[in-house]
Amino acid sequence: MGMDLVRLGDAEKFVCNNFFWGRLIDLAINNGWNPKGTIRLDDNDDEDPNWAGSYVENDGQIVDSDDAMNLLNVLEESISKSNLSEYDWTDPEISLLKDFIKWGRLTNKDLGYDNDCPGFEIW
Repeated sequence: MGMDLVRLGDAEKFVCNNFFWGRLIDLAINNGWNPKGTIRLDDNDDEDPNWAGSYVENDGQIVDSDDAMNLLNVLEESISKSNLSEYDWTDPEISLLKDFIKWGRLTNKDLGYDNDCPGFEIW
C-alpha cells in the first residue's frame, strides 16, 4: 500500500510507499519535529472532533501549512547536519527524501507561493 500526498494549492502529487513514509516521519521526530497532528474534515467540511491526528493513515487528512513547513525544515536540517547512512538510509531513499522536500516547497507566483509550503493531504 502506498501514500498519495496531494499538495494544497495546486494538487500536485507525491507518491511513496508506507515504509518510506514511516521512516520519513521517524527521522523528522528523532531530529526535533514536534507534529501538531493532522486534521480530518467530516461530510460537512467541519473538523472531525473524533479524529486522533494520525500521519500514517491515508484517509484524506490534512497536514496544515505550518506543520508541513516545520516538517520540511527539520528534514532539510537532518540531511545537512547528519550522515543519513547512520540511520541506514540508502542513496535511493535519500534521493526520494530530497524529492519530497522539493515537492513540499511550492513556488508559484500566480498562486502567491514563493518557496512556501501550503500543506498537503494524505491519501
